[in-house]
Amino acid sequence: MRSAYDLVILGGGLSGSWFLFEMLLKLKTIGPEISIAVLDRAGLFFGGLPYGEYSSDRYMLMNPAEELEQTPYPDWCRANGSVGQMFSRRHFGRFLQETLRAAVAGSRHRVDLIVAEAVDLRRADGAGYVLGCGDGAVLRAGTVLLAPGSAPLRALPGLEGVPGYVPDLYRRCWPDLEREMLDRLDPQPHEGNAILVLGTNAAASELVWCVSRSQALRPRLQRVIAVSRHGRFPDGGLSGLPPFVPVALEQPGLDSAAALMAALQADIDRARAAGYSTMDAVLAARPVFFRHFAVLGLDEKRLFATQHAEAWKLATRRTPEAYDGAVRRMLAEGRLQVVAADIDPAAPSWSGGVFRVPVGGGDAVRGRMLVNCLGAAPIAATRDRLLQRIAETYGINGSGHGFPVNSDFAIDTDLYLLGPLLAGFARPDHSIWHLESIPRIVAYARSLAETVAGRMAREAADIFSGGKEYGT
Repeated sequence: MRSAYDLVILGGGLSGSWFLFEMLLKLKTIGPEISIAVLDRAGLFFGGLPYGEYSSDRYMLMNPAEELEQTPYPDWCRANGSVGQMFSRRHFGRFLQETLRAAVAGSRHRVDLIVAEAVDLRRADGAGYVLGCGDGAVLRAGTVLLAPGSAPLRALPGLEGVPGYVPDLYRRCWPDLEREMLDRLDPQPHEGNAILVLGTNAAASELVWCVSRSQALRPRLQRVIAVSRHGRFPDGGLSGLPPFVPVALEQPGLDSAAALMAALQADIDRARAAGYSTMDAVLAARPVFFRHFAVLGLDEKRLFATQHAEAWKLATRRTPEAYDGAVRRMLAEGRLQVVAADIDPAAPSWSGGVFRVPVGGGDAVRGRMLVNCLGAAPIAATRDRLLQRIAETYGINGSGHGFPVNSDFAIDTDLYLLGPLLAGFARPDHSIWHLESIPRIVAYARSLAETVAGRMAREAADIFSGGKEYGT
């Protein structure tokens, strides 16, 4: 490992990996050799948590293969004999690892993969940045890409280390989690033989899908009890009804972020009441919505990106049809109970091998395991030392879930951001309020790589491969 690099990428997941892939393509014939380091605290290079070794062949991609045509993934699938409409996260992870390792091996540029946690970042006295690592190592970098994925999940104080508590579904491979469930559940089903899930988002849907397919759990598990504020899982697929026609979104006067969000919600609520799926409503409403959004003023666009992002995600989220089918089957069988209740992260408790979650009115649900699917915490609440440092230095944007960047996704000179922490970004021609879609991340990585590679090429005399001394 060197002490200085021209480019350091913080995060080995999809955002950082695809940015590296695009950089290696764009720098294939430009300038002399440069040095690149990719840091990942868990060593999950070219996959990260969603697509790495902790993933499972049972966790599905949210994007069908045809939506990924702007990547080599469909061609890779065909070359490897993989056909179908939906693939697993693990399958996509194998594509990422094979593609990136081939790109690194075939590149003339030096790429070091370093297992380390960056805990500090500051501007150097001269050019570039100084990075401090958790093991005490110090790296100097000319350019830094911050690509850590989402902020850490909302924590449940007092439950860390408690047997049967799963703080992050994506840090556990399904076979291991299934074995723990079998250990925690009594051999015979009874009312207390339940698994509690906080949240009804995509992660919770994936858990229900896996449980529904487990023959080993069926004789023991009484039910899964999912608790969320709205008490509803995302649905998937189309209803087969005649096309839905938006009404509220066609009304005049939708010239503010609040009015536009209210109209979208009204149309989606009307569609659901009439038996349509969320996807029916979203497919019909999306073009009308973005027609209105395009003519909003920049302040209103920024307001939507920062203040209405959560409502948008809740209203429009989708899930693979297989997940939706699993939720519906388990509900019909009485093996899934969904409870609408506000969740106080400090309220769940554990005693005598049983978890208890208050759900209002003096009632509570109980189970032998508790899985946290509450989603990412606001940056202000994170315990991640690097994110804390970035927030202290540069602030947090109005969404509470992202950092302020310019139109090139730069937080500062030669310091760039990519991935879910772009939430809250807004400019006249483009806004981001939620970023987990593979096609969008790939498109942004390509665009950012073009910007950074172009700048590095223009400054080749100073930047490339040791031609410039980075500060201390």
